[in-house]
Amino acid sequence: MPAEHLRLEPFGPLVLAGLVRRHPIGTDDEALSSAVAKQWRALLIDACRFPALFPPRGYGVGFNFEPHGKILEFFCGFMLRSLDRAPVGLHCVEIPEITCAVFAHSGPIARLRHTLDAIFATALPLEGLERQGGETPSFILRARPSFNPLTGFGGVEVLVPVKARLGYFDRSTRLASSTSLAIWALRASTLGNLASGRR
Repeated sequence: MPAEHLRLEPFGPLVLAGLVRRHPIGTDDEALSSAVAKQWRALLIDACRFPALFPPRGYGVGFNFEPHGKILEFFCGFMLRSLDRAPVGLHCVEIPEITCAVFAHSGPIARLRHTLDAIFATALPLEGLERQGGETPSFILRARPSFNPLTGFGGVEVLVPVKARLGYFDRSTRLASSTSLAIWALRASTLGNLASGRR
């Protein structure tokens, strides 16, 4: 099977400042892509006015996401140098130190919903991995240097907070921090096709 490595890696702590919106998830992928692009565009306008933001790398954060759900609560933001310098009018997200399963999504952002559905419904259960849950984000999008948030092209990484398990995950976490352990592989396009019923 063609593959891009999934790996486990530590992430955070991190403080982000940006905008949060609720987007309907339907059958129109382009509508969702357009809505997310508008959200990023609004943030980029705000970012120019706030020197406290550190904009070279943007992050997207999804909350309360469920496979085949109807609503995506999505935050987009930039790193904040310190919480006490949070710009007025922007939403702040504090991400604690967590361990994430990392997937590559190399397709357009319009196809992200299908990749997310497949990750949560198929990939994590196959590996016996369990979502962190609680107030932890459902997923984090880490933009590649080539990613353009206004067009949705360029590729992102999907980081999913997962629970550690004694004997399996604790060992994997230590290895991942030093060797980027690859434990499961599946190409993002294959994930999207699996979720949308195509072969």
